[in-house]
Amino acid sequence: MLLDLQGLDPSWNYDFQNIEADNVQYSRGNFEYTRPLGSMRHAIKVLGKYSDDKWLGSSGDRAHSDGEEWPVAYHGTDVSNLSAIVKRGLLLEHGRRFAYGKGIYCTPNPKAALDFAHEHTYQGKNYRVLFQTRVDPAQINVVETNETEPEHKFILAFTDDRCLEAVNWVQGY
Repeated sequence: MLLDLQGLDPSWNYDFQNIEADNVQYSRGNFEYTRPLGSMRHAIKVLGKYSDDKWLGSSGDRAHSDGEEWPVAYHGTDVSNLSAIVKRGLLLEHGRRFAYGKGIYCTPNPKAALDFAHEHTYQGKNYRVLFQTRVDPAQINVVETNETEPEHKFILAFTDDRCLEAVNWVQGY
């Protein structure tokens, strides 16, 4: 589906499609972590890509943050950008609007990121693409928006391409 499979790491894929919301408060990098329920996560190869892997935290289904792990955020995009982003990362030079200042915009809320993910039909089913990212806490700029919906109240702007972790396919939107 428009993606070079060599850039993926299937051992870290996770199926959120049939998981129901629970009352557990999850955190990653000491920020609230909202799981991308309803999506299928396809992991991008990142282990060993940088000097250490602490920014990813420990593996497994857990509610807590690990010491040096980075917060999770989501970036919605058009499927036509998929391969380029997997290969090169989210690049500031490809940004267009910068409505709230210069940076790559992400949100800790996957539902809000879906508003920026354009619908794509594949084999008769509709999908949207979200990148699940890790954001360096030193690069985070929390931006208050003038949006009225709670999920759009703030965004994270960052300039580090080290953050890509997974592609989430969200069906049925």
